[in-house]
Amino acid sequence: MNAAGIVEVTSIAKGIEICDHMIKTSEIDVLEAIPMCPGKYVIVISGEVANVKSSMEAAAQKAGAYLIDSLLLADIDEQVFKAVNSTSSIGKIEALGMIETFSVASCIKASDAAAKAAYVELIEVRLSRGMGGKSYVLLTGRVGDVKAAVEAGCEDARKEGMLAAFSVIPSPHEELHRFIY
Repeated sequence: MNAAGIVEVTSIAKGIEICDHMIKTSEIDVLEAIPMCPGKYVIVISGEVANVKSSMEAAAQKAGAYLIDSLLLADIDEQVFKAVNSTSSIGKIEALGMIETFSVASCIKASDAAAKAAYVELIEVRLSRGMGGKSYVLLTGRVGDVKAAVEAGCEDARKEGMLAAFSVIPSPHEELHRFIY
């Protein structure tokens, strides 16, 4: 699994149809295929780069005007998969970084960029469920690393108009920790 693809569409019915088409197009693994707020459908796949690319192209063609956003990451950081699946194991939170986006694809891209930019640990990547279509990533590390990672993660989302907000909290209060894990 060295590539990931994300497709986000405006219709649940079309999303299910597109997911089926993607599976039939190439040998891929579907990691997530779910309805999200507000009435969107998100498909997250993984596999060999060529297969993911072929499947993504087929999805874009099939989706047409229903396509909100899509993304192919050829060399995704392994932390992203763990954080999406809420299987990250984090110790102490030195500084807390947050990036909030308007789409799933932009959040996963921001998470990958942040993880590669500095020595940080991804805590969680929350994908759009119950948040009006927004997604966010939480990460931790030393303050300087967290600032660098958040800035790197925000860069593309900002350029594409998908950045909702971001924040860095040096030494978050212990009480806040129980709401993060």
